[in-house]
Amino acid sequence: MPLSKKEFLKLAYDLAEELKLPHRLNKTKKLAGKDFYYGFLKRHPEIALRVPESTSMMRAVGFNKPQVDLFFSKLVELMEKHSFPPSRIFNADETGVSSVHDNCKVMSVKGKRQA
Repeated sequence: MPLSKKEFLKLAYDLAEELKLPHRLNKTKKLAGKDFYYGFLKRHPEIALRVPESTSMMRAVGFNKPQVDLFFSKLVELMEKHSFPPSRIFNADETGVSSVHDNCKVMSVKGKRQA
């Protein structure tokens, strides 16, 4: 999922705090400021604010036997590697979860259609 501007500023603040980096970010709002944001975009010209797109039909069609087989082979590999029981696997229904941010722009690599 791409980040909105506000999510990005919160993440930048949280990272600076977690790593105990000296900073001049807003400690009352717990956000990085607009100077940090525009400086970041200036240092990374490949990133821009964009309007998010809905999931494409091709991604929905990507649910096929080879993809499902790959998923389960990776699941078995992870279960063996980390030794967790099947009772620690949870099912989540995405019916009520939107993959599109409402009325906001998100940060994304320029020229990229969808992840």
